[in-house]
Amino acid sequence: MTRSKLLFTALLACAAPAQAVTFQAQLSLTVRPVCEVAQLGAQSLTLRCTHDYRPVNPHALPELAGRLPAAELLLTASRTAPGGATLNEYAFRTAAQGWNGSVDFY
Repeated sequence: MTRSKLLFTALLACAAPAQAVTFQAQLSLTVRPVCEVAQLGAQSLTLRCTHDYRPVNPHALPELAGRLPAAELLLTASRTAPGGATLNEYAFRTAAQGWNGSVDFY
């Protein structure tokens, strides 16, 4: 046991010179705003988003693909949540709000 400790100490002394070694690397970081469904009701949707992020068209967000109703959404209110996130409230657009559910091309 003592012989293996001495051998390890000798190898360590040879492998680690008393010089300082410096290492330099370039790091690039990209932050992308995201949203998640906080609450989904019969007439409204609340998204918890990155601070100050208010998407006009939540259907275009890849992280929400397939998780939202197909109805058109209207951003009705935004507020800051505890922890710094932004809570965006959307209402489902109805015919009474000027949309009849169809699109006409001319």
